[in-house]
Amino acid sequence: MLLTISVVLISISAFAQRSTAELVTPPETANVETWYTVDGALYVNSPTGTQSRQPSIHVAIDGTDIYLQGLAYWFDEGWIKGTISGTTATFANGQLVGEDEYGAEYICGTNDQQTLTDIVFEFNAEEGILAAVTSFILESNTTTSVNPYCYWFMPTFSKTAPEDTKIVVAPEDLVTDEWAISAKDNSGNPVNGYLNIGFDGNDVYLQGLCTSLPQAWIKGTLDGTTITFAGNQYFGTYDYGQFYYYEFFFCPEGATFTYDAAANKMSAEGEIYIYTGGSNLKGDVYNNPVISKVVEKAATPATPNISEVYDSFNGPIVFFTLSTTDVNGDAMVSSKLSFQFLKEVDQEVTPVTFAPADYPYLTEPMVVFPYGFEDNMDFFPTYIYFKQSDYSTWERIGLQAIYEGAGECNKSDIYWIDNPSFTNGISDIMSDMKSDKPLISNLAGQRLTAPRQGLNIINGKKVIIK
Repeated sequence: MLLTISVVLISISAFAQRSTAELVTPPETANVETWYTVDGALYVNSPTGTQSRQPSIHVAIDGTDIYLQGLAYWFDEGWIKGTISGTTATFANGQLVGEDEYGAEYICGTNDQQTLTDIVFEFNAEEGILAAVTSFILESNTTTSVNPYCYWFMPTFSKTAPEDTKIVVAPEDLVTDEWAISAKDNSGNPVNGYLNIGFDGNDVYLQGLCTSLPQAWIKGTLDGTTITFAGNQYFGTYDYGQFYYYEFFFCPEGATFTYDAAANKMSAEGEIYIYTGGSNLKGDVYNNPVISKVVEKAATPATPNISEVYDSFNGPIVFFTLSTTDVNGDAMVSSKLSFQFLKEVDQEVTPVTFAPADYPYLTEPMVVFPYGFEDNMDFFPTYIYFKQSDYSTWERIGLQAIYEGAGECNKSDIYWIDNPSFTNGISDIMSDMKSDKPLISNLAGQRLTAPRQGLNIINGKKVIIK
């Protein structure tokens, strides 16, 4: 049974309770340790009633005194103090964890959702386990009634990290090479990127498959011409902000790749994907992926693609995809790959210049951009805002890849698309730009007409739709 909480859509500052209590601080001599959430859940009082798993808390023990930090969601640095007696740890009800313009907040306990009580845990010192006996642990603005902003339901914390949340750590002396991945998402759109892969005997380490946590690794096993990656490998936790913690895992089914050492390629059939713990929502999806080792050589890059020119409230946006392979399908070195946009006006083709006057995060005018360039404002790896004053006069927009492998500079064919501002008329475009229609895309950068289940990018921010 879960505690019913409701959202009060009025200013809570008028009802703020100010505290005369002092914040708890563990003594400097106490050893602060990370303990992991292995059972129970934290529920945040939000319009959607979001469940948010706190991956861990901090515990400090000083004789028979025990201190906990992290039970509060809004004041996660606040500590509470308890007393250990045998196999029981008891924390007095109503301890202050923080105070802001809305008032003070406290950690409280309740078993019947009506009466507040002290918070009690079963304590196993030998195994390092704290298991809540009190049904609900509240973060509240009052110490006299049940009125939580958020609450825990029967949590258990362990000194030992659970098996499914142990992050893979690559050996310190692991030698890695850059590999390029090519695949399709579930809508048939191309998915391209770069991975780091290292071999340590028969152990294979792969980094970069989870775009939300690109530094995370998974580990596989090489057996002849087969590389197997077990399912449910843990990438880590990403904090999306106010209400959301999301943990990312490799697909439960795992993946088996056919490995061709002579050709420096590995490939898998079917779908592999990244999912979020608890909800099992899919994020990154790779269908029939082919992974090729990057070997530097002179090469001509494959023609890039512009999938759409979208006129948003913040200005026209060009969605594009750069191939990580050349015209022969061989992988290119990411640091040698760049791109430029071109414009055609009165049948004259010139490069597009992006100047600091229009793009405040740039320190100098730019024409050519390195692969993966982003500033999290106007430039992203798969789409770019256009703010040039003469944009509406462009008849066509072009995109060209540039590759400087092995000392040669070669350019791809130009991919052209008609400029909708020119062909449809500027008045129509400006009318669209004044709308409140949000910009929605998937993690690969493909435009969506509406949010889909899983990870979306809405107006530049990652949002999970259940």
